[in-house]
Amino acid sequence: MFGKKKKDNPLARYEDPIGGFSSRDLRIATWYISHKEKIQAILVLTFGSIALVLFLYGVGMWIFYASVGYPQDVQTLEQLPYEFQNYEAQHVRYGAKIVTYGTLQIFQSGTDVYDFVIDATNPNEQWIAEVSYFFQYTGGQTAVEYLTLLPQTTQPLSVLGHTLSGQPRNSTFHVEQVTWKRIDPHVISDVPEYLSSRNIFTVQDVLFDDGGQDVFGGHRLDFTVTNNSLFSYWSPSFYVSLQDGERRVGVARIQIDQFMTSTTVPIQLRIFRDDFFADSVRLYPLINFFDQDEFME
Repeated sequence: MFGKKKKDNPLARYEDPIGGFSSRDLRIATWYISHKEKIQAILVLTFGSIALVLFLYGVGMWIFYASVGYPQDVQTLEQLPYEFQNYEAQHVRYGAKIVTYGTLQIFQSGTDVYDFVIDATNPNEQWIAEVSYFFQYTGGQTAVEYLTLLPQTTQPLSVLGHTLSGQPRNSTFHVEQVTWKRIDPHVISDVPEYLSSRNIFTVQDVLFDDGGQDVFGGHRLDFTVTNNSLFSYWSPSFYVSLQDGERRVGVARIQIDQFMTSTTVPIQLRIFRDDFFADSVRLYPLINFFDQDEFME
């Protein structure tokens, strides 16, 4: 009763006649208006300080990159060609290497009959190549032929008995398509060993006769083929390279029905060509050793 009398605040008695603005809202609005400039100054100072810090950080990083990072990047780029120069060599481990081809040869096997042949090599250990091909010459081409190249093998691709009036000119070899089939390593882990245990055929008793006393005419070439493997084959085909020493002088194709294991089969070839001589033969099996239908058992 003897203290100071509390000063009456007129804002506390304010009543909005329409009820949309209370006395509390009025006090907050009044406080904001009276402190507006100070609040703005604080916000400007705060965000300005943040911007200044970020700017100084960015400038510092650019200075660091110019003095340290950029020289390191230049050195890294200079080393890239050396570090990755064997990328292609590493990449081919996961894909098939291309088939390579030898020199085209043409042999006359009769009157107006020609044999086209070229050697092909599949260098891959886990890939089978199925090749479709043909030979072209001035004024025409041969039929398209197909052949399966087994892994790490070399064998002739040929078109035999092509009829043509006159010797073929400007002959070229063309691959139409190569289809690759990968051998599952979980099924056959050692492909070279798998093939070497099946591709065991030997040629013996090669005898050439020029046919001078033969009523059938032509040159005659006799030899035997032995199946030294443990497997029997239904009807295997072979390319026979006719050799005069190391020089190929012709190519023939033979087929042996029911070629049983450990059996020897005599073969006789007739060559109706002048000035022909062969003292040995080389055998190229056309058996797909990965196809179980080839085997009798």
